[in-house]
Amino acid sequence: MDDGREEVAQNHIERKNTSTVVRRKIVRTDTLIFNTLQLFNTQQLLFNILNALLSFFFALVFQYLLYIVLQFS
Repeated sequence: MDDGREEVAQNHIERKNTSTVVRRKIVRTDTLIFNTLQLFNTQQLLFNILNALLSFFFALVFQYLLYIVLQFS
């Protein structure tokens, strides 16, 4: 009878350890996904800033060229 209880207790401990390992793996996966998304958001933000600066630069160039054309017409 005592061996039966020990086996049940051992099974319980093994199941608990297994679920802890699975939980840790899930947390690590979630962290990896979150960090990847953060990196993507940072790259997207930098791309948007660069795009805005280039748009502003080309708008200035176009305005200057338009000014020159209108001066000589």
